[in-house]
Amino acid sequence: RIIECKAVKTLSISKLSRFLVIDKDGKVTGFNMNYISNHLDESYIINQEIKKEFVLYINSPESPYIADKLKHQLPESLPFTYRNQVTEEEITGTIQITVIAVDK
Repeated sequence: RIIECKAVKTLSISKLSRFLVIDKDGKVTGFNMNYISNHLDESYIINQEIKKEFVLYINSPESPYIADKLKHQLPESLPFTYRNQVTEEEITGTIQITVIAVDK
């Protein structure tokens, strides 16, 4: 699992652009695995048998509203393409997207 936590009063898709591939019309078209690869062992990315999941925790008094809004804007899974910087090998796959509201 790839986990990101946000303690925010508002959160839009554009604020997640480091993780998401967003086209010019604002539509989410993929997951930015190259950004995440700086924080992961490459074997996680290239092993096709490992189920990949991006979990976004939202922690604020407004978290149920924010999470519900994001769940309606994001698909349950997204395609990704990863390019190894050394070998130029390209890996494709899908990653499950989970948004969880935490109100503490």
